[in-house]
Amino acid sequence: PSSTREDPSGTPERLRSTRLLADFTRDNRVSPQSQLILRLVVGAGFGGDGLPLERRFALGGAGTLPGYDFRDASHGPDVLSCDGGPHPVAGQPAQCDRMVLGQIEFRHDSRIRLFGHKDKDGADRFWIDRNVALVAFADAGRGWITGPQFGEMRYPGTSFPSLDTFKHDAGAGVDIHYLGVYVAKSLTDWSNNGAKIIVRLRHRF
Repeated sequence: PSSTREDPSGTPERLRSTRLLADFTRDNRVSPQSQLILRLVVGAGFGGDGLPLERRFALGGAGTLPGYDFRDASHGPDVLSCDGGPHPVAGQPAQCDRMVLGQIEFRHDSRIRLFGHKDKDGADRFWIDRNVALVAFADAGRGWITGPQFGEMRYPGTSFPSLDTFKHDAGAGVDIHYLGVYVAKSLTDWSNNGAKIIVRLRHRF
């Protein structure tokens, strides 16, 4: 993308940058009723003048790391949206130049039958009789800013953060067609970050 800014003299200056967002998903059939889904998402800005603020990356929330609230910077260094770097910005916008997210999900097709009775022909009838998927999942990811080393927030362009700085969560739930109800819990900040209940109108991915 390209954008403009004013230089110190007040003259508009054109900025250029390159943004990459790659999403890889692999669906592995474990049994006729079960599947294991692996997903890797990589986002990065390259060269030029750096990504404009509206094109940067952030993690956290129902679609990425549901064990963490969206744009929540209260659990140590904010490696999910990169707030608190060398140049803080008001309003907690996404500030990460790069991000990596890994997700794994196990789905098992099942059937729920509740409140049954026998009809006049002796057949079993149920008030609730639905196909469902039982889901268990785990996620890991973080973002960072490129540049001279600055704590856990900024790394040189050719460096990759240590895996022990990533945030992790896990959870489980029930997926009824396109309505899913899940419970997710942070693993990295276990003691000071409670469980989250998430309701989604589509599959996680």
